[in-house]
Amino acid sequence: MLDRIGQLYAVEKIINGLPPERRRQRRQLQSKPIAEALAAWAEGTVRQFSRKSELAQAFRYMRTRWTALVRCFDDGRLALDNNPAERANPHHYLADVLARIADHPARRIAELLPWNWQPLDANRAAV
Repeated sequence: MLDRIGQLYAVEKIINGLPPERRRQRRQLQSKPIAEALAAWAEGTVRQFSRKSELAQAFRYMRTRWTALVRCFDDGRLALDNNPAERANPHHYLADVLARIADHPARRIAELLPWNWQPLDANRAAV
């Protein structure tokens, strides 16, 4: 499984920076067969585990979301994963909180916790 995922990322490394249509073409040619082999392997492997095992649950999770997982093979504008977005969100949060914390009232510090946080622009819009 990890080898196949590595193969997908190897293709992405090669096509990085190409126009979306060329990325889509290369993914159709190279990545889609790898993903299909991965899905077939997971389908056969999941039967070897107890239905309650965490690994079986992970495989079932992957299969129920398969359509969304392989969308990037049909649209060259999409990334293989959402890592850039995941890296950008904590950066935005930390930059905003660090810029505000010195002037933020201590009694309202809970507002700056990640699960309560609203960007400063959203707070101004609400006022």
